[in-house]
Amino acid sequence: MATTAFEYSTTDLRVSATGNKTRFDELVETRWNQHMDAGHFRYPFSSPESKILPGKYNFLAQLNYNRAHNRRAPQSMLSLQQPYNPDGFNFTKIDLSKELVLDLAKRSIETKSKHSIIINVSPLEKCSSLVVPEINERRPQLLTETSIQVAFETMLLSGSSSLRLGFNSLCAYASVNHQHWHMYYLENVKLYLETAEVQPLPATNGRCYELLDYPAPCFAFQMKSVEDIVAVSKSVHLLIEYLIRNDIAHNVFMTRGQNFDRDSKDQVVRVFVWGRESVIGSKDPGAFVIAVCELAGQILIYQEEFFKNVSEADVARKQREATQFVFAKVKNDLCNVFS
Repeated sequence: MATTAFEYSTTDLRVSATGNKTRFDELVETRWNQHMDAGHFRYPFSSPESKILPGKYNFLAQLNYNRAHNRRAPQSMLSLQQPYNPDGFNFTKIDLSKELVLDLAKRSIETKSKHSIIINVSPLEKCSSLVVPEINERRPQLLTETSIQVAFETMLLSGSSSLRLGFNSLCAYASVNHQHWHMYYLENVKLYLETAEVQPLPATNGRCYELLDYPAPCFAFQMKSVEDIVAVSKSVHLLIEYLIRNDIAHNVFMTRGQNFDRDSKDQVVRVFVWGRESVIGSKDPGAFVIAVCELAGQILIYQEEFFKNVSEADVARKQREATQFVFAKVKNDLCNVFS
């Protein structure tokens, strides 16, 4: 299987989805399918049994028995700033011939750092992969400004509005302490967050917004043009740095969606950041938890009985419990974040 770098330039980046596959989409799909055909995953993937929960928020519930029972055992996370362990599992130890999708290589940028996309061996969706910025730098699962920029550019290389990226910090259901984003295509589903209303937060000088009328309150950002990548990455990272300094676990989600200015028809990349209650220790892979997918409205379920009976109210209650108190605390201190 070819493992050459995927070269791109700024002109290959598009904020608005074209609806057509780009060469990035085609290569990701081709190589991901090659790995699947070769048996490099922990289980064969087929679209999970799914349903939209009745209610306001268009929550998508998905039953994925295999991911609960056949995935790699999650690492135990005891602190948001738990040191990277070179002797434990990390993504430099994978067999590239069995897991590498591609390496991102931006033309005109000279760097020794390598940004890799590898398969998620326990897939949750079509082309379920991991974006590992600066893979050989062996960074712990703490978002850097570079990592946020890499995530933005990965999103903009795709022509599909179904591409999503998500990040779980340590103590927010990250399973591996090596910096990475989840990347996957969630097709034929419109998430509530794509069009949800927001309002600007005055203490942030117009750089940050709050999500309105959603059971998991959070901070929201938008990227309207390719030229905004650096500036918006800096704004997002200011908030992330604050959360890290204050030992606040967090989840981050990226999706294309409606411009925050509802009079505008332009598509943007929406970024949502949830501060949340910490979860200490190793997670039970079969339990229902509130991680980045669940906060975004994609509800991953591993038990058939719960899948049959879960309601929007059940999910909303769990979302509120995880985020409401922490959001209020952080919001009150935003003047110290964006000053």
